[in-house]
Amino acid sequence: MTGKIAVENFLVISGFLFAYHSLIKLENEQFSIVYLNIRRYIRLIPVIIFWACLHICFIQFFGSGPYWKQGMEEIIKPCEKYLFHTLFFIQNYLNEQNMEPYILPG
Repeated sequence: MTGKIAVENFLVISGFLFAYHSLIKLENEQFSIVYLNIRRYIRLIPVIIFWACLHICFIQFFGSGPYWKQGMEEIIKPCEKYLFHTLFFIQNYLNEQNMEPYILPG
């Protein structure tokens, strides 16, 4: 239960900070949705590329076992297949019927 409260508090506080910052920029006539989205993209893309490279290139070397290779193929193939969609933040809008069970930030 405490995790849920912590997440809710984080979202509320970050929402207030975003609204406060946006209102200040709006009063000074410096607010731009395009600039906001470009900054978000530049901030998130390095992390997405890092995790995608980790999943595609290196995660197969982090373990072993009889089912390790098969399990890693189930993670790596969708990551490779939908990497382009993830880099442009359109993964939730395309291929809804063919969504594979993998998690990649974005």
